[in-house]
Amino acid sequence: MTIASNSVAEFQNLLIDPLGKFLAISDEIGGLVKEQCKLVGKALNAQLDFLRLASQSQKPADSKLLELLRPTSDLITQIIVRIYDQFFDILYTNNVFIFLIQSIRDKNRKDEHFNLLSSVAEGIAALGWVSVIPTPAPYIKEMVDSAQFYTNKVLIAYKDKNAKLVQWAKLWIEFLGQLQQYVRRNHTTGLVWNAKGNALNGATTTGLPPPPPPP
Repeated sequence: MTIASNSVAEFQNLLIDPLGKFLAISDEIGGLVKEQCKLVGKALNAQLDFLRLASQSQKPADSKLLELLRPTSDLITQIIVRIYDQFFDILYTNNVFIFLIQSIRDKNRKDEHFNLLSSVAEGIAALGWVSVIPTPAPYIKEMVDSAQFYTNKVLIAYKDKNAKLVQWAKLWIEFLGQLQQYVRRNHTTGLVWNAKGNALNGATTTGLPPPPPPP
């Protein structure tokens, strides 16, 4: 097994544990949490496909890369808008889009699981590491910290009251932390492509898109 295929297999293992346990508990919680986390699973499987392609391919031109990365961007947007009502601006920094929120849906603000939903909306942006050069792992750490702001609220609110929600919060942060370590080991200064791999032509896959050119 090559180094590249080892890297893909390692990422795939993350989707089994702890992510698999996290998604299973999300199903048990139900409601918006279940709906949102199903999209999380789809987004990460899409990124697995993208990493598999990268391990077999030369880095494509930017225009092709944008096409390859588009589908997971759509999934991430769906995950975020489960929580946020509208966006008043979009900024692009280090090839990752950042949404600045104008307001939060009243119905979700009052939802008992609002902090769970918010932690996922913050943490899912970690998938943008594929577009970050030269420090993707520190970028993920920033997303972990943002997500942990909300999971800490879950831990405080449900300690000794709801073991399932406490475990859910711990598993989400555990997964994000392991994702950070995976990227630090395998893609230290940015996504690794295969210099001896195939040239990409019409293939499509997924990930988070780099920013569009300035208007």
